[in-house]
Parts: sequence; structure tokens; C-alpha cells
Amino acid sequence: MKAEQKMALIADCQREIDTLTDHIVRMKKHHAPFDLSRYESQLKRQQIALAALTAPPDGWKLVPVEPTAAMYEAGDRQMATKQVWDAMLAAAPEVV
Repeated sequence: MKAEQKMALIADCQREIDTLTDHIVRMKKHHAPFDLSRYESQLKRQQIALAALTAPPDGWKLVPVEPTAAMYEAGDRQMATKQVWDAMLAAAPEVV
């Protein structure tokens, strides 16, 4: 899947989540005697799809752009510099 296609799917899922959430809230607010389980089930499926689309691929971890003090401490003292971190981030492959 191309990056543009993935971003479009993510946007579609988020719009659907927003629409379903709004609909459920409005229905509950008006105390309508409707069974909302169908909408809640659709909402859950969209949330799962969004989580799957935005999760890092297997074998990957998300890391902060700016390393934390704990990350510096855990790293090799000789390499734990901002310049090394920046170079490593710049060389990291893109996730699509």
C-alpha cells in the first residue's frame, strides 16, 4: 500500500469514528429508545482499523525525536551525544 493510500484510509477511519461517536452521543443525549449496539460495534471496528493502520510495523519501535536523559544513560557513554542521535534518526528508514 502506498503512503498516500494509507493516509487516506487513516483519514477515512478517523472521520467515521468522529461521525459514529457524534451519532451515539446525540442518541444517548435524547434518550432515544434505540439499540445502539450496532453503532457501537461499528465504532469499535473503526477504532481497531485505525489502531492497525497507525501501529508501528513488527520489529519497530517509536522513539522520540529528542532522546530522554534515561535513553542517554542507557546508551554507550562514548556515543551518547546529540549529534550521534540526530545522525541515527536521519539515517533511519521511513515507515510506510
